[in-house]
Amino acid sequence: MGGVKKSTALVLREINGPLTIEKVILDQLRPDEAKVDIHASGICHTDLPFVEVGSYVNDFQIGDKVLLSFNHCTYCTTCKEPDVAYCDNFMALNFGGSRPDGTRPLYTSTDKKPCNSNFFGQSSFMRTATVHHSTMVKVPQETDLGLCAPLGCGLQTGAGCVFNTLHVGVGNSIVIFGVGTVGLAAVMAAKMAGASTIIASDLSEARIRLAMELGATQTVSATVPDIVGEVRKVCSPLGVRFAIDETGNAQVIENMLAMLAPRRSKRGSTKDRDDCQG
Repeated sequence: MGGVKKSTALVLREINGPLTIEKVILDQLRPDEAKVDIHASGICHTDLPFVEVGSYVNDFQIGDKVLLSFNHCTYCTTCKEPDVAYCDNFMALNFGGSRPDGTRPLYTSTDKKPCNSNFFGQSSFMRTATVHHSTMVKVPQETDLGLCAPLGCGLQTGAGCVFNTLHVGVGNSIVIFGVGTVGLAAVMAAKMAGASTIIASDLSEARIRLAMELGATQTVSATVPDIVGEVRKVCSPLGVRFAIDETGNAQVIENMLAMLAPRRSKRGSTKDRDDCQG
């Protein structure tokens, strides 16, 4: 199993150029890394079973099925708290294109050029990838890996925001702008958390309909002239308790801030239900 030295990958040789399928050479495995076969991949994430592990990797065995997510250093203050999503070295580890020491884990087989890789700690558009052990989460052997791909990025971002950042609780109100994968994950998480008012907003009517199926209690089209007023009609008189933006649009964020209720002292408290209609 340790003889895997090559893989097939989608390679981008120039900005705005085409992705080409090429053979790549895998660098020698480091003690804190593992080689994994990719079975399913999303736009920014993947999951797979092991084919080889480094000598420092003790929590996994060859043949384990794992879910891949972002890389983190494991030793900085925030990693030890543990708030690994806020790792002090997050940007370099996930978007630097190389290992921390500047070496690359793979090379093109035709001209032996080093490839920028390790995107999101893994670079999953390849048959076999070299990853840092911190990116891996073991899943049961019977897991359908094709269904797991969204968990490593989109679903955990939306749901994590509801559960771990906002601490949405029973009876609370929340509005979610942009109900793609991340936003829909937030909708489902808000329902699980017991929120009584879950408002979904998007430009796409199809997404809004899906949000209603997955737990939204109200919807507001992103095209309405006074979206702040529309949300405040639902959550009167103070405004909505929590808000999540999944669009990155500055105007959406500005509107979102304008519709928030004043801060309350207790997060997710059943004694402090929101006074929203619906």
